[in-house]
Amino acid sequence: MRATACCLALVALLLVAAAPALTAEQATHGQEPLPSQVQDHYAQGQVWYEGKWVRMTILLDLCRKARKAMQAEVQRTGDTENRVSTITRTLAELDEKFDADCVPVKRRLAQALVRRREAARTLAQPPPAKPRTIAQMRGSRGGKKNQKKNRARNQRENKRRQEQYQAALKRYKERREKAQKALGQAEADAKGAARQLEKLHAAFKAKQKPLLTERTRITQEARSTSGRVGVHRSTLLKVAAVLAAAPESVRLRFAVVEWRNQFYSVADLKHLHASIVDEIQAGRKDAARALTAKGQSLPKTWTHPRQTEADALGARIRGAEADIADAKRAAT
Repeated sequence: MRATACCLALVALLLVAAAPALTAEQATHGQEPLPSQVQDHYAQGQVWYEGKWVRMTILLDLCRKARKAMQAEVQRTGDTENRVSTITRTLAELDEKFDADCVPVKRRLAQALVRRREAARTLAQPPPAKPRTIAQMRGSRGGKKNQKKNRARNQRENKRRQEQYQAALKRYKERREKAQKALGQAEADAKGAARQLEKLHAAFKAKQKPLLTERTRITQEARSTSGRVGVHRSTLLKVAAVLAAAPESVRLRFAVVEWRNQFYSVADLKHLHASIVDEIQAGRKDAARALTAKGQSLPKTWTHPRQTEADALGARIRGAEADIADAKRAAT
């Protein structure tokens, strides 16, 4: 009942309806009415609508059916919005999970690329330069004794340089061997991380695609509904304008009552009022239940958002019933 009342309220605000076509029995065809004809047709409860004299009770029925149809449209629109919201929320959750799943993999990939660059930098380093050998000098001063000392010293220096070179060369080869292994491992790790990212992305796209397709379909459906709503709004406003053009005394004589730019029978207004009252009572119970769960009681000043509307509608019904009675007495 609450959902029905909400739909009725939205329909009343939107002034939208799908008015069925009139049958031959419901309308009297003719050209633009002559002033002398108008009062006669008013006396029969007819108004000029789309080139025809139509009984106001028929237009009331059109409005009633239109509002009923629009309840379904409003409900469908609400369902569509809920579905779009659900899909959008699911897509956001997928994005968040995908990003979270990718973080450790991207971290491993970045680390592997750093190790690969470091290994490549090590492999690019040149080997140590070969030592320069000190040549033995002949015919130097000091005689044979000095030559012998110089030769021994040079030999020791050459040996020391060679040993340093061999040690540096050994370290270079060890670093290079280690870097070669690190490069291979880094490349393997980088490729593995890249493949894992591709799998994660493929799985993400596989889950995302049907949701995007469904959201697009629903969005297109909503656009179509919006287009129909525009047509319905135009139709209902046209009916309302025709009924509004008739004198209120004539409308009241045939129990046609205006409420918020729409026209109803008293029975329809009473049904609408009852649905709003049911919504208010249900809202009061829900509010009281929620406060009781918190150990609180519902304040005496608690007011439902639609209470003012319900009061105004109740007053309108009472006033309309009195006006209708007066109009019928005046007509007799």
